[in-house]
Amino acid sequence: QFENVAALLAWNLPLVVGKYISTQAEGYTYYVEATGSTNYHVTTAFGNRLRALPRASRWEPEMFAVNGSPGVTNMTAALQLALNTGRARINGVYRSMQLVVNTAVDVEFGGTITRHPNATTGSFIVFNADVLIDGRGKLDLNKENTTTGCHGIRVSAPALKVGIFNMTIRGAKAVSGWGDGINIGTGQNASSDIRVAGCTCEDNDGAGISGPDIRNGDLFNNRCLRNGGNGILLNNFDQTFTQKIRGTRVRHNLCSFNVWSGIGVGNYIEDNKISSGVRLYGFNNMEASVIVIEGNTCESNSVYGLAVAALRVSVLGNTVRRNGTEG
Repeated sequence: QFENVAALLAWNLPLVVGKYISTQAEGYTYYVEATGSTNYHVTTAFGNRLRALPRASRWEPEMFAVNGSPGVTNMTAALQLALNTGRARINGVYRSMQLVVNTAVDVEFGGTITRHPNATTGSFIVFNADVLIDGRGKLDLNKENTTTGCHGIRVSAPALKVGIFNMTIRGAKAVSGWGDGINIGTGQNASSDIRVAGCTCEDNDGAGISGPDIRNGDLFNNRCLRNGGNGILLNNFDQTFTQKIRGTRVRHNLCSFNVWSGIGVGNYIEDNKISSGVRLYGFNNMEASVIVIEGNTCESNSVYGLAVAALRVSVLGNTVRRNGTEG
């Protein structure tokens, strides 16, 4: 048994392969792998390869690194390792560069991750596979202290099963089209099931929640406040029309004090060309269809409260008030 993780990782002598090692302070357990093993998480100063064992079926970032000052130390590597296990528990206060997860993951998220000021442009946490996040955690994209743009959470294909619940996401920075709190682009697979619920997306430079390419989505009970774009924006300007919004519900969300509209679904530009020339406005754009917009409150937004251009759409029981002159 070692006093703590720091003492274990600093150990400069060989450990017996096949033995279990524990840390007294944190209560973590490790298995000593063979020298040539690829099934390990960390190495000691001597080079012993250790595989961390889960605690209550989950792995925590502190298992993989010595935790420095809360919210100050760069914990990217430890957070990445925890997420890569597929069952992570994130309950501390961390600072991180970009995180990219390419395998299915279930995250119990009760802590805070702040985007590092030196992070490069790009989505802060990228999920390229199925993901479930729950636990009332917070992502602070730190727009006040960085010059690079980002989305907060980006989920893309081939992810099919997506659940993002009870998260707070703030401070995404808009540079060259970035700036959304949550951005969903999972594609048009008929088996997809996309749910974003109970989240607060506030003070992002772009939209609170955006979906340029989403099928079978359900966005409900979210709060999108004081964002620089729309509160919720489901549309795209893809001129090939391969990206669509289909079979999606937007219900019981509060979208207020956003610089653009409260909720925007689809657009009125038939050919999706917005970069130059005269825009072709009309109602033959096929990008958004089979949409239900129900029970939302959109108030005190600067442009529209609710703006919809879709086929086979139901707009039911929404409250729209005190929006801009085009409200």
